[in-house]
Formats: sequence, structure tokens, C-alpha cells
Amino acid sequence: MNDDRLVDFIRGIPKAELHVHLEGSITPERVIALAERNRISLPFDGAEAVNAAMTYGNLDEFLNMFSLMCGTLNTSEDFSDVVVDMGADALRQNILYREVMFTFAYHARRGIALDTVIDGLAAGRKTCLEQFGVWINFIADIDRSTSPEEAVDFVEQLIPYRNEAGIVAVGMDSQELGIPPSTHTSAFRIAAALGFHTTAHLGWEEGPEFIWEAIHELPLERIDHGLRAVEDLSLLAQLVESQTPVTSCPLSSIAVDPVKYPDLATHAFRKMWDAGVFLTLNSDDPAMIGTDLVTNYVEVSRAYSFDVRDITHLVKNGVRAAFMSDNQKEKLLDQIDRYSKIRRREF
Repeated sequence: MNDDRLVDFIRGIPKAELHVHLEGSITPERVIALAERNRISLPFDGAEAVNAAMTYGNLDEFLNMFSLMCGTLNTSEDFSDVVVDMGADALRQNILYREVMFTFAYHARRGIALDTVIDGLAAGRKTCLEQFGVWINFIADIDRSTSPEEAVDFVEQLIPYRNEAGIVAVGMDSQELGIPPSTHTSAFRIAAALGFHTTAHLGWEEGPEFIWEAIHELPLERIDHGLRAVEDLSLLAQLVESQTPVTSCPLSSIAVDPVKYPDLATHAFRKMWDAGVFLTLNSDDPAMIGTDLVTNYVEVSRAYSFDVRDITHLVKNGVRAAFMSDNQKEKLLDQIDRYSKIRRREF
């Protein structure tokens, strides 16, 4: 198959992205601009130096850099600017819908008010729709390391903002080691009762037992990463039977944790795909690892010899698993079908 045509097909197909972090999408140029605006001292003398520092040996090193990036966000304007950058980037890749995760705990620890964050998200979201035609919704992630009480309080604080800022779901992220999913069962149950969708980062560091626990203890609609599910065939079978969507970010795991996840050839994505797990493809923290969603599709397609039918199926999974209205899904799926039907003639 002509590789140039395949890359062009991937660039052009209408896409949705369900697993991308606001704080991991601050470009090196934006980091420097925010630091200058807020008079923050950084250990970098320019965007090139920021980019050069974004190499990691493990998740802890990545989270340290993630925290540093968060420290440049102080005002509503800062948050809005990053969201608008993400909208422009989405337009470049023909991503028409994005679910953007934000982890308020990183900002709360610095004394940033929730109002400040939400006002910025809402303003940026509005600009993205008006200027780029890109629809952005938000997933409010609980930092696992917060107490159960703090997590419940955070979820309850979201209620007045859900419509204003398009907060459609509650998720869970950050350090996984030693913090069972059931730690935040109460927060997840309250979120679900309030009508929020739910998702959680699982199976990156901890094994299948944490994924099982989340399935049994949490009201859980999606799983983020889920890499170590492949270590338990019964869990893999459960994911196939339930068709619980898994938001996979293969290039992210390779960049962030290269010892555990050295390359696509040995990556869990292939095993999960072959088993019939409901997978979606995502970029996770694109600015912090120097990649994007299109590159994920291109590299996965090359590594696994995916053709346009495989790519189209994977793209449509991203729409079907989205926390958007049925009407939005139907419209976007129709756009994908029409694009794919026309372009397939070239292959």
C-alpha cells in the first residue's frame, strides 16, 4: 500500500479523540510565554530547551515534568489560551471532537481556585467552536493521591459548572502504584448519580487486579490505557465480552515508560486488538512527548499493517465510545463513512 496515500487518508479522515490531557498539551512555546506572562522562573532558556528536556525514563520522571508544566497556569486567560491552542491543533489534524482531561488537584495545591480554571476552560471551549468548528468537552480527573473526602468534595463542586464548561465526565489519573481504584468508589458513585460519565486510568503500573477491582467496585464506562489487562486472559475475555471501551495511547506509553513499553512490536495494543477489545486511539500528552493523534494512527498502521478499513474502524470506535449525544455521534459517523467511501477508491 502507498504509504503517502495512507498518511494523507489518516490526516483527512474526521476524527474524535477521547484521551488527551490539558496539562500535557501545553506546547514548549506556550510554556515559555506563560512563564514570561506570570513571571515564573523555569529551568529552561527557551522553547527548544523545554523540548529537549522532555525525555523520560519512567512515569515518575514524566509526572515531575507534568507538575512543572502545570505551574505555568495561573489565570483564566492561561487556561483559555491552552484550550484554544488545542482547538487549533485539532483543526490541523481534522479532529472534530475532543474530550480533554484536566486534573484540578495539581492547580489547587498551588492555590488556584476552581472558578479560575473553569472560567478559562469555558472561554477556550467557546472560542474553539466559533473559530475552528472544533467541539471540546472536558473530563474532570481526580488525582488518585487525594483523600476520598477531597475527591467527593471535588465532584460535588463540579455541579454548577457542568453545562457552562461542557464537563461531561469524571475520571481518575496520576500515580497508580499502591492506590487501589476503590479508594475513590464514593466519588465515582456520586459522579454517576449526578449524571456524569465515568472513566479511569488503569493498568499502567499496577496489574490486572486493579482493573478487576475497578470493574467490580466503580461505576465505570471506559478504561484509560488498560495496558496490563493482557496479562490476564480472563480479564481480556471480560473486556471483549463487555465491549468496555479502552482509550489506548501507545506512543505515549513508549515515550514515558520505555523500559516497560519499549516499542509497538511488543505493545499491548496489538494483543488487545487481535483479541477483539473495543479500542480507541489517542495521543494522551502530545506536547510533552512530541507527537499527535495523526502520528499515532500512522505509526500504529505501519507497525501492524493496518489498511484503510482497519483505520476507519478504529476512528469510528473513537466516536462510538465518546461521551457525546447520539445525534452528534450519528453526524460524525456519517462524515467518516462518506470520507472513507470516497477515499477508498484510491487504494
